[in-house]
Amino acid sequence: MPDGLCCGFIVDALMKNSERRSTYAKILEAASGTLESALGCTVIRRANDRELAEQGMMRWVKVSHHRRMGTYCIHRLPAADWTNESRIAQSLFPIASHFIDAIGHVLQTHRPPAV
Repeated sequence: MPDGLCCGFIVDALMKNSERRSTYAKILEAASGTLESALGCTVIRRANDRELAEQGMMRWVKVSHHRRMGTYCIHRLPAADWTNESRIAQSLFPIASHFIDAIGHVLQTHRPPAV
């Protein structure tokens, strides 16, 4: 997303193929209400990010079913001045911090499968 931040959580991120990652993606997809509540935005199923941005959406969550099978939260900041590094850092930090806290909450109620 050229005008925003994408935060993600991936189980077994460094493994090429992970059954745990695939299983956890299914768990999180079934828990879309928990994700929406924790992250404060809508879970979108199988949609192109560019199309969502063109529709005017500013924030959304996706549970990916390809390659990395992770949970991603996209937060657009189209009015941000991306050339002002300190200002953009001040804008991005609370977004990333909220994502980390929210995923921590989700992990307390929906744990990845054991190793």
